[in-house]
Amino acid sequence: MSRPLRVGHIALSFHDAAAEQVELLLRSHGHDIERHSAPHEQMFTALGRGDVDVLVAAWLPFSHGRYARPLSPDVRPVTVLYEPYPIWGVPDYVPAEVASITDLLAPPALEQMERLIQGMAPAPGSVRCRHGPFRSTG
Repeated sequence: MSRPLRVGHIALSFHDAAAEQVELLLRSHGHDIERHSAPHEQMFTALGRGDVDVLVAAWLPFSHGRYARPLSPDVRPVTVLYEPYPIWGVPDYVPAEVASITDLLAPPALEQMERLIQGMAPAPGSVRCRHGPFRSTG
């Protein structure tokens, strides 16, 4: 019997969800799966050491490029699962007419919201992705 395919993912819920979908597909083709998760840098290190066979849901080249670049001679991307569109949310008290980023500059939003963009970490992909829309809308 061959060993299970070791599937790694970054230890965040949305990466876990993507990994589960890939694992379902792999299982449907007869593979046994051994799941692994770790924070960003640790998971890329595990991939480079061969501790995992595949890493699911790397956001390349922007968010995770700095971790992936050193591995490039030995590791290659296989496919794109989805484009890294950040999820933007506003509190429940924001009026329903606020439906886009540009609407955040209108009085219904400005009257009720702090002007603070919060992320989950100092430099997540969502923070890097946000600068373009806000530069273009003011």
